[in-house]
Amino acid sequence: MAVFFRNLILFTLAIGAGIFAWNNFMQPEYVFQKAWFILALYFVITAILHWGAIQSGTKGGQQFIRYFLAATMLKLFLLLIIITLYVMSKPADAVHFAVCFLILYLFYTVFETVHLLEHFKNK
Repeated sequence: MAVFFRNLILFTLAIGAGIFAWNNFMQPEYVFQKAWFILALYFVITAILHWGAIQSGTKGGQQFIRYFLAATMLKLFLLLIIITLYVMSKPADAVHFAVCFLILYLFYTVFETVHLLEHFKNK
């Protein structure tokens, strides 16, 4: 578990460095300053859901499957609500927000999936 959190912190720092570089070297119309909020959001969501998945996995396969499906559904609804609220409140930033949100969603989904597969492959 500690290995996952260490890797999550390193992964988040690497993405943060990429966001920092992007924001400093790209033209202003391609910069999205609120990417830091999205990065922090994904860090927290990934840490919480992974911890829950590991805890449910210790109780058996069926419990893990129920938790994983419910957590994924709740995560998607939460993220959809956040996207909708942001896009409706700031339509001028909608494209930047959506692209940043999607890219980070894909990165963190792959990261979490790889770590869950590694964890349960050894069990």
